[in-house]
Amino acid sequence: MAITAADTSCKCTLSETSADLIAPDSTAEVTLTWNTGSEREFYRQYAIIRTNDPQRREIELAVRGQIRTQLGFSTEELTAPAMSPGSRAEAETILFSQTLDDMEVTEVQCELPGFEYRLEPVSEDLLRSLNARTAWRLCVSADAPDTSGRFLDSVRVGIRSQETRKAPTVVREILFRGIARPFLGPCSVAGRSGR
Repeated sequence: MAITAADTSCKCTLSETSADLIAPDSTAEVTLTWNTGSEREFYRQYAIIRTNDPQRREIELAVRGQIRTQLGFSTEELTAPAMSPGSRAEAETILFSQTLDDMEVTEVQCELPGFEYRLEPVSEDLLRSLNARTAWRLCVSADAPDTSGRFLDSVRVGIRSQETRKAPTVVREILFRGIARPFLGPCSVAGRSGR
């Protein structure tokens, strides 16, 4: 039987066969390779194998599963509410792992002036809602610009498991952004009507 790898579920999924022809009573391997990405928790990918068998022209191979996050953030970025120039910008996110039972934070770095951070424990309810094994509330702050304007920088976070200290540190980055605006206090408008 002749076989060829054909269509796949997306451009990120590749399939290949170990042979183009399969003799009677023989086998061949089909390999699916894909990038799970990080946008969805569950995935399903497939590939079509075409044959010259008149009884079965196509065979669909599918794989599905669940993506587990080794190091994730509960928000896409750290966004500070608008503040007055020269004040402190503050934001927070939940740093979590769905694969590590004991996550040790080894670094939290940012180049913004006056950058500081603190880690706080989270509730069991929050752990369950994230389907996480361990988590920390990451609270960050930095000096806002002395003049009006936006600021933006990456916060680099590194973790490792306390159980496997020899394993490499896992590092992720998250953006920290905000805007400083001058405070406009109460004002009144005086004038005449145009009659």
